[in-house]
Amino acid sequence: VHNTMLIRLLTLSAALTVCQSIIDPRTIIDSLPIYKNYTEIRKKYFDIIRDYPYGDADFRCGSKEPTPGGPKDAHHIRPSDIRVVAAIGDSLTAGREALTEASIDIGTEYRGVAFDAGGDGSLATRATIPNILTTFSPSLAGASHGSKKGPFRVNRGDATIDFNVAVSGSFSTDLQEQVIDLENRLRSSPAVNFEEDWKLITVFIGSNDLCKYGTDNTTDFSPEAFVGRVKETLLHIKENIPRSFANLMPPFNVFAINETHESAPFCEKFHHVACPSLFVLSQEEGSSLFNQYSEGLLDLPKQLNSDNFAVTVNKALNMERLPQIWGTPHFALLAVDCFHFSGFTHDVAAKIVWRNLLKPESDRRDANDFATLELQSIACPSEACPYLHSNLTDCSKPLVRVLIEPSSVQSLNNRPAAVMAIFGILMGCAMLAAGTVATVVRFRRRYKRRITERTPLLTAHYYDTVF
Repeated sequence: VHNTMLIRLLTLSAALTVCQSIIDPRTIIDSLPIYKNYTEIRKKYFDIIRDYPYGDADFRCGSKEPTPGGPKDAHHIRPSDIRVVAAIGDSLTAGREALTEASIDIGTEYRGVAFDAGGDGSLATRATIPNILTTFSPSLAGASHGSKKGPFRVNRGDATIDFNVAVSGSFSTDLQEQVIDLENRLRSSPAVNFEEDWKLITVFIGSNDLCKYGTDNTTDFSPEAFVGRVKETLLHIKENIPRSFANLMPPFNVFAINETHESAPFCEKFHHVACPSLFVLSQEEGSSLFNQYSEGLLDLPKQLNSDNFAVTVNKALNMERLPQIWGTPHFALLAVDCFHFSGFTHDVAAKIVWRNLLKPESDRRDANDFATLELQSIACPSEACPYLHSNLTDCSKPLVRVLIEPSSVQSLNNRPAAVMAIFGILMGCAMLAAGTVATVVRFRRRYKRRITERTPLLTAHYYDTVF
């Protein structure tokens, strides 16, 4: 009897598996004319960027030495001082659909190429924040690798080495769970000196909150509620994860993808499921809501920054509308589901997010300047102020202090004039040699950059000349 029951259960299980494969919506999608139309449109846009230089094979910066004696505080951290990279967020930080090409693979997270946490390959072929930081800090810990397919709450990697705790489908209400998970991973990891290592933590969440606004309990997804939850998360980091620099990014403006509907009906159909607020709020209401989310974060650095903790608001991915080509949205920026970031976008995002981290907050740019952004190379820290910038980063004081003992000065005053003259000549020769070397290095860099920039990419002029 038991054998008969077991056989029946196994047969039923097999039958269900077959049925699931037959009616799997991902296999049905391929047969839809509107999906075929969308994939053909995306292919045209990827043909435009076929020469886009992923990563930066020629990335070279000047000094990559850590701060002598260690950073004096969280606002004067060099890239070489960072030992740990981590991320908190939703499906965009999880790299969902980034490299998906076939509908059967929809639902895959490509965490290894996520712009803020991925560590697949090297900077020569893929730009991510960890891949950039690894060139400064080779023993960097925490980057994500590989891809995983499954439901929203898939395995988030080896907790001892992977510190990307983002969960697809997350809202700001999930932040507290994620930051506690991150703290536990960092405390228990043998790869981390929890008290001493400097950590770069990206917080990038809120797109799902925007998509839910107006369709459910609006209070739960109000700008005030969102900002409050982000503040609680940053406070937890400040109080429980020492030596942290938080790269706080406003959510992606989901209302910018409204423009895809006219050119690609598939996008409109999918957005009804993925982001219903697009059809509840007007474009003006949606833009206003996004601006309230984004602008509400700006006061947090002033409220939270201290010697041992820094947070900066990085609006690198803020945009009012998707970049345009031929008067239509740049579809190569979107994944096969017309909602998540493509692999191309993750590479671009890493470059502009990194560039902003190296600049004062007042000098940063965002994705509204997409056509004029320099995306063929990755920025280097400035020699005058080689730090990750917060609102308290101060480079007005000399970076190098030369201390001379009073006794040394007195002894110099007592020496004969001839000795002092020889000393002056030697100093002059040394300065001349240093100036000559600096000039040669600067010339070589400029010459190399001219070669790199001969192919104008990602500008309206480029599109007009190619097509």
